[in-house]
Amino acid sequence: MRIFFLRRAWHAFVACSATSMLVSTANGQVDALSLDEALRLASERSQQLVADSAAATAARERAVAAETRPDFTLTTGIENLPIEGPHDFSLTKDFMTMTSIGIERELVSETKRSAEAVRYSREAEAAEASRSLELAILQQQTAVAWFDRLYTNRASELLAAQRASADSLVTAAEVAYGNGRGTQSDVLAAHEAVARSDDTIAAMQREVALARARLARWIGDDAALRPLAMPPQTDVVAVHHGNLDQQLAQHPDLLLMRKREEVALAEAEMARAARRPSWTVGVSYQERGSAYDDMMSINASRPLGWRRSQRQDRVLAASLATAAQARAEREEETRAHVLEAHSLIETWTSNRARLERFAATLVPLAEQRVVAATAAYRAGSGPLNDVLDARTTVIETKLEQLTLETETAKVWAELEYLIPHATSTP
Repeated sequence: MRIFFLRRAWHAFVACSATSMLVSTANGQVDALSLDEALRLASERSQQLVADSAAATAARERAVAAETRPDFTLTTGIENLPIEGPHDFSLTKDFMTMTSIGIERELVSETKRSAEAVRYSREAEAAEASRSLELAILQQQTAVAWFDRLYTNRASELLAAQRASADSLVTAAEVAYGNGRGTQSDVLAAHEAVARSDDTIAAMQREVALARARLARWIGDDAALRPLAMPPQTDVVAVHHGNLDQQLAQHPDLLLMRKREEVALAEAEMARAARRPSWTVGVSYQERGSAYDDMMSINASRPLGWRRSQRQDRVLAASLATAAQARAEREEETRAHVLEAHSLIETWTSNRARLERFAATLVPLAEQRVVAATAAYRAGSGPLNDVLDARTTVIETKLEQLTLETETAKVWAELEYLIPHATSTP
């Protein structure tokens, strides 16, 4: 009874899938989703890329503002206002009382303004490098999710094809048993193989759904439901052994660390310029009572900087130390990236050699074993168990081949998008 319901469930699944494909094709609404289109959709949906672009814009705006001279400051007040005696709180009766209005401005040197503008420009470049890093990560993960869904779909199709042939084996076993050439054990074994095939298919359908969900995280639910186009060629990688230091010079992670080092150096230049205090100058006009003459004042001020060695010099030393820290971390990270690239290249090369072995030897031998065992069983010279074992081996071999293809494609994606490909700006 359990086998009967499993068969019914399988046939219902196949019918629903076929109907869905026919409706989609008839309506002409479903286009195959290529990897390039998936990458474009992922970049358009990413809010992190928008955030990094906004950060770069903000820093560039600050750079323009920093290079502009400071605004004038309006000053106003009352001086020498009497608060006792016959002239208390009078603005005009005492000759010393004055209302004043004036302006003042800090005279920030061009060196200081330029140093601050450069600092914000470097921050904008760091934000752009951060966006490039986020784009590389996004493209790598989107490509991995796309390949994951592609190969889980292929595995599901493989299991479906094997399930169809398992039905024919049940029929053959029942016919042989009816003719007296087979045993009831053979019939039960054939039915058990079908049931196990149904269970494997159910487990694979879960993997297909999970792969679709992982892809939807990057490109959206609607796009993730579309059928996939043919995969790109993965027989060439973007980087190779030899001079990896130079090949990875534009790696966004290393580029970001370099830009952060430049930000620290720009802050050191700001600290160096700040060691020379700026003057603030102002002029004001004082109005007295009508019986007295009006006056004008001119003033100038600047910090004395008596403890420069304890304040400004230490700020400069801290900025230089931060730049040295960034440089050391970048050099260490470069070595780590070179090692990672070597490992990925070796894995990709080894996997391709193994895939050739699967295609040329392992899969053909497994398929030939199924043919031989099936022919022997039908001729009455071989047991059904040999056929079942051979079928299990060929399925496992092909699934192992698909797993290796998936891993190889994911490694290719990591190498291909170490440096992100250009996409439309969100």
